[in-house]
Amino acid sequence: MAASTETGSTPSIVLANGFSQAWKATIFNYKNLLQKANFRTRHTEIKELFDSFETFDFEKIMLALSSAEKVCETYDFPRHKIDEIKDDQEQLKNSLIDAISKTHPERSSFVTTDEYEKAKPFIFSFRKVFTLNGTDQIYMI
Repeated sequence: MAASTETGSTPSIVLANGFSQAWKATIFNYKNLLQKANFRTRHTEIKELFDSFETFDFEKIMLALSSAEKVCETYDFPRHKIDEIKDDQEQLKNSLIDAISKTHPERSSFVTTDEYEKAKPFIFSFRKVFTLNGTDQIYMI
């Protein structure tokens, strides 16, 4: 059954993190990624930020660090502290990339036949499928 718009045409769809989470929530979620993340020499400090903000959301912490950098520059904080914040932003980004790499399925055989058969009709009901945020699980289908 193809999806259709009010005019009867077949719509396109944009898939993002929600598609991955709907497929395998145990893998594709921030809590799991945080558990896998290694912040190296800054692990204690960066992990404390997640605890302080009561979140698993890497983007929220990145935004907080970016905001802190701007505030510190505005109030003329010591340069070494501002550099520390910038370094933590880079470490946070790299750790997220590493955690995603560690948890991401390596091959399409990770998708079971049953999962493939359930997803296929949904995907093929759209004229074009666009993906964001590393949702290449769609290509496994």
